[in-house]
Amino acid sequence: MFGSCAFSNRFNTEKSYYQTFYDEILVPEEVEYTYYKAAITKRNRWMVDHADLMLAYIDHDYGGAYQTYRYAQKKSVPIINIAEGATVCLK
Repeated sequence: MFGSCAFSNRFNTEKSYYQTFYDEILVPEEVEYTYYKAAITKRNRWMVDHADLMLAYIDHDYGGAYQTYRYAQKKSVPIINIAEGATVCLK
């Protein structure tokens, strides 16, 4: 959705800028000024830490979504994976 790295990083550092696009945005304080590439992992972990349930579409056992899935498993968060064949891919 966002074309350039500078634009993406702007979303992590200039809260007032992106608030002009949305009615409400939740940005965890510990992620707010994190470099945007590192912020993805921190945001995912924050969401898992505050979730009652994880709804995911994961069809392979690598990448950021999969790492978040594994983190949620370790935290005992209930997970619903809507990917076709997910039970085969994620044992």
